[in-house]
Amino acid sequence: QPAGFGRGRNGLDNWGIAALLGLLQLRFKPEPTLGG
Repeated sequence: QPAGFGRGRNGLDNWGIAALLGLLQLRFKPEPTLGG
């Protein structure tokens, strides 16, 4: 099992998760002003 392939999958998964979290935050904004 080539390590590069595994690392690539992990990178894509992480990017997908980050994108989903960003979209969820944009769609569902519990607080109009975030300290971050």
